[in-house]
Amino acid sequence: MISNIQEHHNEEEIQKMTMEGDAWLWREELEFYLKEIDFYLLLISSGVIRETGSNKDINYLLKKFQKIKESNELYLETCIQYQCKLPQVKECDDVQCDNAFLKSHILFKNKLEEHFQEIRNIKQSAFMLLKDSIEEAKIKR
Repeated sequence: MISNIQEHHNEEEIQKMTMEGDAWLWREELEFYLKEIDFYLLLISSGVIRETGSNKDINYLLKKFQKIKESNELYLETCIQYQCKLPQVKECDDVQCDNAFLKSHILFKNKLEEHFQEIRNIKQSAFMLLKDSIEEAKIKR
């Protein structure tokens, strides 16, 4: 995105280009998280962890990953819709219109950052469960 910025671009054009770049990065991130969450769901529900992990922890994580997957799908849908609306930003002729798009961009960005943090927290829990399960399996050998 930065490489597309030319000297003739003004501040508003740069801002619009940044918004488009952000939207594409968010979409890629959300699409990857869907694949990653599916992997965790498969891994956690497999027999690998059930042998050593507590069913309570496993069931809790499965529910958390399923819930975050649903949220992620909604955010991805919203992101795609947002990308479709971005060309309208170029048609803005006044500051109010520009500010409305910028405000919605910042609000969506903040919500996504919270969502991404929630995913990281759930993955941290999964890492700990996997680590504990592996260590326990080593001890049993």
